[in-house]
Amino acid sequence: HEAELQAADERAGRRFLKDLEELRVQLAAEKEAACTRERELSRQRYESQLMEEEASFQQQRRRLYTELNEEKERLTAQIQLQRKEMENRERLVERSREQLSSKLESEQQRVLEEEQRRHHRELKEQAERLSIEKEAWENNAMKKQVNIVY
Repeated sequence: HEAELQAADERAGRRFLKDLEELRVQLAAEKEAACTRERELSRQRYESQLMEEEASFQQQRRRLYTELNEEKERLTAQIQLQRKEMENRERLVERSREQLSSKLESEQQRVLEEEQRRHHRELKEQAERLSIEKEAWENNAMKKQVNIVY
């Protein structure tokens, strides 16, 4: 009877070892499956996060390009406005220069005409003085001739 008990204990021990080994194999397989699922979930989370960051980057890139184009258009408009203002100022300066030139030319012409009138007046006065002196000289000369003749 003891041999039967020992044989039964051995069978129970072998079955226990076999069950234990099966459980160990099953646990290792479940552990590997759990690790595989976790790796897959991690990969999916990583890809999802990467896609979100890529989408965010692309959105930010488009926003920056839009802002850059708006700034470029604003600066272009500002440059055009400043160019028009500069052209207006140049026209005003040119108009002022022409007015000043015309005014100076008129003044120069007026001064020249005044000088010509003064010169003609002085020439006329000089001619009158010379004419008076000539007449006086002629009268003196005639008196001397008359005195000589008598």
